[in-house]
Amino acid sequence: MLAKLQNLLHSHSVAEMPEAMKHRKNVILTVTIVSTVIFDILSFSIKGAQTALALGLNWFAVGFMILYFLRQTLRSSVQTYLDKEKADFNSDSDAYITASISEISNKVRGKVFHTKNDYSLIMTNAEVIFSMKEFIGYIWVFWQNFPVAIANSIMAFVMAIAILVSEFIQTGNTKLTIVFSLILFACIALFGLLFKLRLHVRKNFRDNHRILRKENDVLMNDVKNIEPLIEREFLYRVKLLIKNLQSKRGLEKNEIFKLNGLQVLRSLVLGLFMILIIIIKLKFAGGIDNLNIAILTDIIAVSTVYSNILDKVASILTDFETITNTLRDAERVKPDVDNIMSVFEFENGIKFAENEQIETINVEPFEFSYPGTMSVYKLRNTNSFELIPGKSYLVHGHTGCGKSTFMHLLIGKIRMALSPISYGNKCEKAYLASIMHESNGRLGANPVLQEIIFSNDVSSFNRSRMIEILHGTHIYEDIMRNLGLTIDNDEKVLEYLNSTTIEQYSSGQKQRLAIVKVLYNLSSIHQIVVFDEATNALDDSTAISVLKFMSDYCQKDMKRIVLFVSHQVELTKEITDGNITFLSRKAYDADGKETILPGAFDIVTEL
Repeated sequence: MLAKLQNLLHSHSVAEMPEAMKHRKNVILTVTIVSTVIFDILSFSIKGAQTALALGLNWFAVGFMILYFLRQTLRSSVQTYLDKEKADFNSDSDAYITASISEISNKVRGKVFHTKNDYSLIMTNAEVIFSMKEFIGYIWVFWQNFPVAIANSIMAFVMAIAILVSEFIQTGNTKLTIVFSLILFACIALFGLLFKLRLHVRKNFRDNHRILRKENDVLMNDVKNIEPLIEREFLYRVKLLIKNLQSKRGLEKNEIFKLNGLQVLRSLVLGLFMILIIIIKLKFAGGIDNLNIAILTDIIAVSTVYSNILDKVASILTDFETITNTLRDAERVKPDVDNIMSVFEFENGIKFAENEQIETINVEPFEFSYPGTMSVYKLRNTNSFELIPGKSYLVHGHTGCGKSTFMHLLIGKIRMALSPISYGNKCEKAYLASIMHESNGRLGANPVLQEIIFSNDVSSFNRSRMIEILHGTHIYEDIMRNLGLTIDNDEKVLEYLNSTTIEQYSSGQKQRLAIVKVLYNLSSIHQIVVFDEATNALDDSTAISVLKFMSDYCQKDMKRIVLFVSHQVELTKEITDGNITFLSRKAYDADGKETILPGAFDIVTEL
């Protein structure tokens, strides 16, 4: 069990806190534990006042009473300080975790698979980020709660021993002390039983709530982002969302009812324990007729300490509930995290040809299929071929034949154990530094100009480069028409780009702005450029003009391999130097009858 816990907590270095944050965490833990010890000692204040009165030390008795009533004020002051420190710690931890997982998620994007219902599926970037953030967060929460739970457990034990010893010294009655001990530990055992029931209730709730929460995120995203075909489609999506919300609220209501029931039982146990203490104390004093201020003070003092002990036990159980849930959740996401980190470590070992002059790219014969027993897809290349820097190539074939898969293999977004890609005079195995326009690529919600230059500081970007690309993609002319301009005005055009978001543009303009983003961010390290369905939303005349500009611009400062994945075959052939075609694989039966093999495709080249 301990080895399993060690493996979980120290499985990945990315979950280790940096020294600066570890120091801040230790300060918070130290203040928390020391203040807890002090306040626990102060819970004996009334008992101390009682002892001081018995010894005739009236001023000490008053001092103890003042300390008891100032305890909550002191606790609030310390808690205010801790809340501030925790807020700063959480802010720094969010920044650190986000920075750490951003590098990982970017490197493993589209390369991590996990199995669901016998299907091997690619983890989306959002799933990668969510899993990594959850895992690191769970490990950090454990280290923040575990020391406090241990310290509280030790203090509860010390307080229980202290009050029992105090009772024995005061009364000299061994039997009474044993009775109090048995009642106290019986009460703690009942608290433990109720804690176990609470864990069961919370586990079922958390499992079901997680499912409903994920479903809610998907449904809410559909309502916000999918443009309904007709009103009935919108109402259908809203109905699904409402049903999910009702299920979620019903689940929460049921959990609150059960937890409140357990809380009532715990309060009842505490109340019965206190009543039992009073009855025993009165019986020991000779009955209610002998009740006096000294006995009443003794009952209040003892009850206060026992109440604090049981409150501490309840707090300890809550801490261990948090720890148990944290470890369970960390264990749940660990397989995905193991997979992500395995891919990340593999990616770090991949060699990229960034600063070498490449004469040819050699693609050797290979077969590729996605992992998973349910997939029949298989892409095959039976002949070696070369791609030459300075040339452009058309990649075409019907939908689903593997064009994007091949592009991802070529630029390293998908890896094979034995890479079919080699380069240079020595034909070393590696991948080219590349930049790729995805068919579903789009800009974010910030102003368009900021989305293109990846900065909200628009005072220092390359203006001449931007203007050239805007002209070449005809975005410049579109903005001039929108502004009613007849003469070029760079300032107005750029100001317009910096004050509008992508949603204010047509589908063709959105597509061309995605091209602008690729071309503007093209640098000397990029030796291969891929455009996946970059102009399919444009009319023929605009498409051919933009395609020609894209091809020429990519070769402007250095020789690059440029690949156009397109269904606009005849148009794209006009600006490319060769074709890479994807064809369905054929087979022949004993009678020579031709059949198409489902999910199987071959690559044919005309270079």
